[in-house]
Amino acid sequence: MALRIFATMAVLLAGAGSAFAQGAPAPTPTPAEGAPAAAPVGGDTDKIQSLTTVHFELPLSDGVMPEGGDGTDETNYTCLACHSADHLLYQPEVHEAQWREVVDKMGWADHARIDEADAPKIVEYLTNLRGLK
Repeated sequence: MALRIFATMAVLLAGAGSAFAQGAPAPTPTPAEGAPAAAPVGGDTDKIQSLTTVHFELPLSDGVMPEGGDGTDETNYTCLACHSADHLLYQPEVHEAQWREVVDKMGWADHARIDEADAPKIVEYLTNLRGLK
């Protein structure tokens, strides 16, 4: 049985390779819809390349969290390793228990390196900054 499967695979592969060996044309990419045609490359008019510009914005990441008492340094060191300050500053206001859940989740689900002694300070800081009173 294994020999039959091997032989079948060999025949299929040999047939697929022979199409390219016989000079079958390679597939040519087509420009994206609405993309302007670029100038010919190297003077060959049947080989035209086109480029498409994609615009997107990345969050600002050069900021730090504002001073807010205990937990500022821990939040800057721990949270800003993955998130921008803007990401944290524009989170919805939630209760302390929900911030605790978020910080805990970052540790076990996302493998953030949160020191056990720092976690309560981070929760307190985020609650003071973006928490419901």
